[in-house]
Amino acid sequence: MRLIALMFVFVSNIVQAAIEAPELSDREYRYVVLPNSLKVLLISDPTTDKAAASMDVYVGTNNDPEGFPGLAHFLEHMLFLGTDQFPDAGEYQQFISDQGGSHNAFTAPEHTNYFFSLNPKALKPALDRFSRFFIAPTLDPTYVDREVNAVHSEYQSKLRDPARLSFEATKQGLNPDHPFARFGAGNLNTLNKPGLLDALKTFYNNEYSANRMSLVVLGEESLDTLETWVRDRFTDIPDRQLAPSVISTPLFDSSRLPLVVQSQPATESRRLTLLFPIPDTDAFQHHAPLQFIGHLLGHEGDNSLLAHLKAKGYANGLSAGESLGMTESRSFSISISLTPEGYMQRDQVIEEVFKTLRLIETDGLQPWRFDELKTVSDANFRFEEEADPQNLVTYLSEKLHSTPANELLTRGRILRNFDQALVKDMLSWLIPDQMLVRVTAPEVEPTETTQYYPTPIARFALENSRLARFQAARKQKSELVRLPAPNPFIQDPGKPIANTRKATIETQPRTVYFSDSAVGYILTENRYAQPRSDLYIRLRTPLAASSPEASIMSDLLADALSEYFNSLGYEAALAGVGFSVQSSQSGMTLQFSGYHHSLVLLVDRVLRALPIPLIDEPIWSRLRQLKSQQLARVQAQRPSSRLFDEVTAELMPFAYAQSELNDAFTAIDRPTFHQYQKAFFSGVHAEMFLHGPVSRSEGEELLASWANMLPLDDNTPAVEVTTNAWPGDRIRSYAYAHPDQAASILYIDQRTDPGSRILNQLAGNLIEAPFYTRLRTEKQLGYITFATAFPLYNTPILTGAVQSPTANPDELAAAIQQEFDSFADMVESMPNAQFESQRQSLFNQLLNPPSTQSELSNAVWSAIGLRRPFSDRMMQAQTLEAITQDQFVEYLKQRIQNPVILKAFRAAD
Repeated sequence: MRLIALMFVFVSNIVQAAIEAPELSDREYRYVVLPNSLKVLLISDPTTDKAAASMDVYVGTNNDPEGFPGLAHFLEHMLFLGTDQFPDAGEYQQFISDQGGSHNAFTAPEHTNYFFSLNPKALKPALDRFSRFFIAPTLDPTYVDREVNAVHSEYQSKLRDPARLSFEATKQGLNPDHPFARFGAGNLNTLNKPGLLDALKTFYNNEYSANRMSLVVLGEESLDTLETWVRDRFTDIPDRQLAPSVISTPLFDSSRLPLVVQSQPATESRRLTLLFPIPDTDAFQHHAPLQFIGHLLGHEGDNSLLAHLKAKGYANGLSAGESLGMTESRSFSISISLTPEGYMQRDQVIEEVFKTLRLIETDGLQPWRFDELKTVSDANFRFEEEADPQNLVTYLSEKLHSTPANELLTRGRILRNFDQALVKDMLSWLIPDQMLVRVTAPEVEPTETTQYYPTPIARFALENSRLARFQAARKQKSELVRLPAPNPFIQDPGKPIANTRKATIETQPRTVYFSDSAVGYILTENRYAQPRSDLYIRLRTPLAASSPEASIMSDLLADALSEYFNSLGYEAALAGVGFSVQSSQSGMTLQFSGYHHSLVLLVDRVLRALPIPLIDEPIWSRLRQLKSQQLARVQAQRPSSRLFDEVTAELMPFAYAQSELNDAFTAIDRPTFHQYQKAFFSGVHAEMFLHGPVSRSEGEELLASWANMLPLDDNTPAVEVTTNAWPGDRIRSYAYAHPDQAASILYIDQRTDPGSRILNQLAGNLIEAPFYTRLRTEKQLGYITFATAFPLYNTPILTGAVQSPTANPDELAAAIQQEFDSFADMVESMPNAQFESQRQSLFNQLLNPPSTQSELSNAVWSAIGLRRPFSDRMMQAQTLEAITQDQFVEYLKQRIQNPVILKAFRAAD
């Protein structure tokens, strides 16, 4: 770690401090408090490819006035719709889009966060616009009614969201006097009433104040320049000297506990969650007492609690750690994904959880266990790659309210020393007497339905007889569970690697291994100083997706591999080495990423175990149940998302419609899967790519040794993923069980060369903002409104989509079509400077080299899989550099023809 001088500026008083930053970071930091009490963190990164800023306001849905639930969320929407200096409602979005950027906001119970990122050369004018949100928004009455409809549309779009419905049920077990238990999203019933505009202005003036705000700005400029820009623009935010926006009411009402809240899910799933109120531990984060408990309780290795529950056929997964919480109220949760049998035996599951907690109390409070966590956290922080600018500023702006500036990058991430007494104290709060039991299952017999997100629930006090069982279990040490042994994967990752070269968009791997059935690429890591490696192995076979049945069984085989290696992979993950298995249309990809020496150990152990044994009945039953749930969740997806699934199924020969997959799934039994499992590993082709701190000869030796462990077969037919032309009717209608309806229009380009793909992307960038402004902001057709461009495999697609709770698909399709019909004329009439801004921003993005090792690894592996030349980005840049506005208009006139029109209607009940 390195120490960076951190300057605290309180009007005219300057205090020097030190901030710990990752050793490999080149960013510089400065903390400033403006005269109006606005807290500011400045980050200078001369090499950044994006500038970013985030303003966090310590005000959220908890602050909604009684008469207007959802007002904080509504205000978040309104701030985007014009300010005194930039009154045009679409100007901010258009500016961000012209600079190749993105923006958004979210409203949480205690916070509202606004953020953006864009071309770093445009940061100064972006701050001009952004700052006025918090000084003089117009709150234009013209848009009040329209934006209420947008908030309602957003609410409607989530009425069938499984996570939202489950969360709604959980809220029924919280303290009803806490504002978090109330409805906070807003809809027509709560907002569309007399006095809304006055209430909005009053809320803004009474709740938004500079002393409740924190700002983080990241740019390529020096800290002095960034500070000048921020002071000039944000000092005018009024400081109303408001008291901290903290709710003292406890989140849990202890007099109601222990309480049971059961709910029926939107799709088939079963989950048991135990929630316990606990004290605030922020001041003790360097001791990590909750992380320590969660680590031991949620361990997934051999003889763990999860391994025991899986062996009994009760559970599919388990997680534990800090959960629901506010500034003054926190909770710890233990969440278990149950099988049908586990739901029936859920009291046994709860008993074993409490017995494991007792085991941790008696046998687990050993310093070496903490030291393992500390070793890994130190290494992860030391070698941390530079975080994405937008994600970083958003994370830090919220953290700035409550964390000392010198600990912004370390609190909660760097562990100091083990505090046994503190862990014991935290464990003493995890008792049956003070718990909320959440059960989600189709078998639940509801007694009531929640109001805003209709969820069938039942809630009742935990029966005395069950409480007595759990209390007895809490005093008994588990005889079935074993706490984890020392982790063999935890090793010293070594020192930073000398970065003797710079990454460019033309950085290419070398082919060092080649045979009739395998090819291996190596890229020596000497650009990012990381002692890490990324390894990708793709096992290619026609069996992967030759039919709907094969596609389903390929997914199940990936799940079976993940299950078989779960204990091993979990131990490796704790040591900073990730392992995943993913099926695709061409085969199976094994991905390893982490500290090099530990990674090599893991790869050897995984590959030597292939092929895995045929799965037994209990595992088959669990995997099949999980796949059934996954297929069912697709049915609950938004109509706009499902339309894109239909596109994939039509254009890709090895992708299938949901109805085909559902039919195929019902016919697959364990003997059939065993045949597939044996056939898959009877012979494959392989592609391998290693990016890490190895020489060419070392990499070649590793790849050759790993290839020898794979079931390679020269006679396995080659399989290549392609796309087809759109077949048949270009206007299609579908019916989905969802309250919203949707439409999407797509322009599919059969040219797959680099130039066609980048011109398609430029078209998407140019239409994105005006499309959103006209159909979402002005016409209010639906909350989910977007135009975008993307490649499906290598096929360029330009599309617009709208999902609406009110408009029918025919109206939506007509409105979308109108936008695309006028697109070429819009580009032709736009100022050349605006076109050039968009073109240059995209051009700069292409020329920016990967900023992290993982980003470079992903780019190379993607090129290998997509069969693109490693010079693909340079070829795109050449096309983009040469295109003129007039030439692009002619391109659009040819491109915007013969669309595919998809409509999603509401299915009849």
